[in-house]
Amino acid sequence: MKRLIAFVMMIAVCMSLLIFPALADDDYPEVGFDFEAFEAQEKIDGQPNMARWKYTSSTSQDLEVYKKEATAAANVTGYRDKVTKIVIYMYIQQLKDGKWHTLDSHRYSFDNWHASKEITYSPCPHGYTYRLKCSYYVYSNGYYDNIDATTANFVYK
Repeated sequence: MKRLIAFVMMIAVCMSLLIFPALADDDYPEVGFDFEAFEAQEKIDGQPNMARWKYTSSTSQDLEVYKKEATAAANVTGYRDKVTKIVIYMYIQQLKDGKWHTLDSHRYSFDNWHASKEITYSPCPHGYTYRLKCSYYVYSNGYYDNIDATTANFVYK
C-alpha cells in the first residue's frame, strides 16, 4: 500500500512539472506561433487614443542579416510622466513570391515608459529580402497609442 501511495505521489509530482510551465505567462511562444493573427484577434486592454503619438515620443526598428542569421531590434519611448505600460509585437518577415511571410514573431510587455528588445532568427537563406515589422502599444491610464512601423527592406544576396 505504501508503494502504491508513493507511486501515485510521484506521478502527481511529474504531472505538475509538465503542466505548470505551460501555464506560465511568458513572451516566448512555441516556434511557428502566428502572432499576426493573435494580435488581430487579441482583445487589447484599454481604449485606442484617436490622436496618434499622444503618449509615444519615438520608435525605431532595425534589421540586418549576417551569416544567415537575422538580428532585429525594436525600441520605443513614451512620455515618462504619462506612460505606464508598453507592448511590442515583432515580426521578422521574408519576401517570397511577391508577399511578405512571417518567419518569426514575438510579443513583449514592459511596465515602463521605455522598451527595447532584440531578437534573432535563423536560418535566413541568401537570395531573399527581409524586414522587421513592429506594432507598438503605448499605454496611459486605460488608453493607448498604436504605432505600426517596418524597417527598410534588407536584400540578402
